[in-house]
Amino acid sequence: MTESAKQKASEAARAAQEKASETARVAREKASQATEATKGVGQSATEKASQATQTTKEKAQQGKEGTGSILQQAGEKVKGATQSTMEALKHPLGGGNEGDDQNK
Repeated sequence: MTESAKQKASEAARAAQEKASETARVAREKASQATEATKGVGQSATEKASQATQTTKEKAQQGKEGTGSILQQAGEKVKGATQSTMEALKHPLGGGNEGDDQNK
């Protein structure tokens, strides 16, 4: 091979190596960008899941409080009905305390 051909081959090899290095650099940059974008999506998904969990907890607490209120009201109604029944049993003819005075 002539000196000129060797020089051209060397230049072509150097150009090919530079092109390969540049291509590798661009590929690394794009991979890094893709990794960062993926991290952002993952973080966003994590935040949304956390918000959904918090909302669910709040709704469960509200439901628990509502159920407690309903049960308390029902208990008060039963208590009132029981007291009325007890009074009715004490005074079967609606006479009040009159019968108690006569027995004394």
